[in-house]
Amino acid sequence: MKNWLFTLIAVLVAGVLLAITRHDSKPMQKNEAGAKGFVLMELFTSQGCSSCPPADDLLGEYAEKNDSNIIPIAFHVDYWNKLGWLDSFSNHQFTERQEKYDADFLHADVYTPQLIINGQKEMVGSEKAAVKKAIANALKEEPAVKINVTNVTENNSSVQLNYLLDGNISNTTLNVALVQHKTITQVKAGENDGSTLRNYNVIRLFKSYAAMSSGTVELALPVGIDIKEFSVVLFVQNDSSGKVIGANKKDL
Repeated sequence: MKNWLFTLIAVLVAGVLLAITRHDSKPMQKNEAGAKGFVLMELFTSQGCSSCPPADDLLGEYAEKNDSNIIPIAFHVDYWNKLGWLDSFSNHQFTERQEKYDADFLHADVYTPQLIINGQKEMVGSEKAAVKKAIANALKEEPAVKINVTNVTENNSSVQLNYLLDGNISNTTLNVALVQHKTITQVKAGENDGSTLRNYNVIRLFKSYAAMSSGTVELALPVGIDIKEFSVVLFVQNDSSGKVIGANKKDL
């Protein structure tokens, strides 16, 4: 009787072990979050452009998701200022960046609202389906350079941070942007006269450096701001192709 019982137990244990072995031998499933690439969304926009608010709102939808793999930023250009409304966030430096994209990489007309994905693909910033498709495609590609931000220090007038770049950074530029999460503006002239505009991840300061494996950057803060309303975005861009090959965001 005892021998029979021991045999039964042995058979059951063997069956369980076989089932576990078969289960463990199945191909490992990829972790979707770990397999994600990244997306840098550069929107060229203006408060003086009547076509821009829908694109600003779409950028805001992605900004408010706060997905670390999708980084939306807004460059406010200055060529709309002559039509009656001075966009206080506009900067000719941002216009020059858009023009450089046109001349060097994209060979598309300069317009607003223009959205550029990872320095490679451009589209109208309010075209939801096209934007969604471009983001999905970009997320399939792993970053060539990983950016780590360390030792962030801040005071009333500036923020300083250290960074480490891991990957091939030959012939690349490190771009650093100070972005304000959300602004609300009452527009009193121009094409959007009478509108209340909401802008997201507005670039308040933008600097570029020859990429190095490590370094320190210091950014002046706008006067009278709440530091919690800001983030710093760092991205590495190939000088020859314009392709953005890595990006990261650090909330302050």
